[in-house]
Amino acid sequence: MPSQFFGLNIGASALSSFQTSVNTTANNIANVQTKGYTRQTTTLQSTDPIRVYSRYGSTGTGVTATAITQERNLYYDTKYWQNSSSKGYYEQKLYYLYQVEDVIKDDSTQTGFTSIFSKMFAGLDTLKTKGEEVSVRNQFIHQAQSLCTYFNELSTNLTQMQEDANEEIKSSVETVNAISQKVAILNKEINIGDIVLSTDVLHHDMDATGFGYPKGQIPQMKDFSFPADKELRTLAEKICYQVNPDIHVYQGRIVSGDQFISDNGVKDAIIHNFGGFAVEMEGAAIGQAAYLNRIPFLIIRAISDKADGSASMDYPAFEAAAARHSLNLTLELIRCYE
Repeated sequence: MPSQFFGLNIGASALSSFQTSVNTTANNIANVQTKGYTRQTTTLQSTDPIRVYSRYGSTGTGVTATAITQERNLYYDTKYWQNSSSKGYYEQKLYYLYQVEDVIKDDSTQTGFTSIFSKMFAGLDTLKTKGEEVSVRNQFIHQAQSLCTYFNELSTNLTQMQEDANEEIKSSVETVNAISQKVAILNKEINIGDIVLSTDVLHHDMDATGFGYPKGQIPQMKDFSFPADKELRTLAEKICYQVNPDIHVYQGRIVSGDQFISDNGVKDAIIHNFGGFAVEMEGAAIGQAAYLNRIPFLIIRAISDKADGSASMDYPAFEAAAARHSLNLTLELIRCYE
């Protein structure tokens, strides 16, 4: 006689899974007016069947909610990111072109090149017929001097615009450098055993600069790095603080390469070039494959050493604690998705 509890468990799995779906729908409705919100969908999947000693061989065991995903289109997301970048580029270009236009315009409010040049040649035509008159000759000289003055002022204004543009670029570079310094300071504060959750991943040893690509970008790919799933990252951070209160959790870029980093100079170069929070060997390949196949991913790394020459000394003390912290986080993550 089959167990009645088996049927009850199947029903319980259905109730739990569809409760998750209802909660997701409620969240979608609650955020219907939220700017930038993307509708979410609960992914339901049948659980593994079990074998029974009957003609049909196996029986289903119910259903489970495996993920809550955003209904997004990678093609349109990519187009939006590219167009947003292009929009910023052309807006800045238009900003400087407006300044140039103000300098060289010729209308009722400002006398420009066309007006000055036309007056000078009109004076030259008059000079051809009335060259003996001193006033006509002086007038033409004055008009020619006006044209020279115009070019001198134009040169001065354009030079000043160039200097202002250089100052704006310098200010932007200083801002970027200040942010990089903050990242560097933060990296120094990350201690052995702390956990880093990936915002994105990239290959720090990919170098196709000879073909015009920035260092770290894979040739013939539009994306410089591969973004991790924000919802997974937020959930993992929340869980880690709960189950591992003895360590800190950071969110940042994780960079991968075929080398073990134990030198300060190499570490500083990676921070300067990529702003990486952690360096390892496999994460970027996993992130690249998941990103291209539209699979949400998150790389989680425990810091094993600080790349300051003490890698071999730090690792034994790190290993046991990292295993415990990783186990706590992984089990709780799996439980939240069941």
